[in-house]
Amino acid sequence: MRMLYLYSKMPDDIFAMVNALEALERVDISARNGTYRHVYQSILNYLEQLCEHHIVTDLIDIDPDRSQTIRYCKYCRRTFD
Repeated sequence: MRMLYLYSKMPDDIFAMVNALEALERVDISARNGTYRHVYQSILNYLEQLCEHHIVTDLIDIDPDRSQTIRYCKYCRRTFD
């Protein structure tokens, strides 16, 4: 018997904030002034408080012989230790 796992669609506000964060991360470091850092931190805070984190556990390859387990939110992509 196959198990089907159904995940709800990412909420529109979380989707918009993740896209905004990704756009901000493409800004050259030399252009990241105080206002930039404030906006960036505000988006991180928004995602931390309002994303209903769906934690995924996965393995990433460190090198050909080693892997490491990581945990992250499938919506906002925040990592968890």
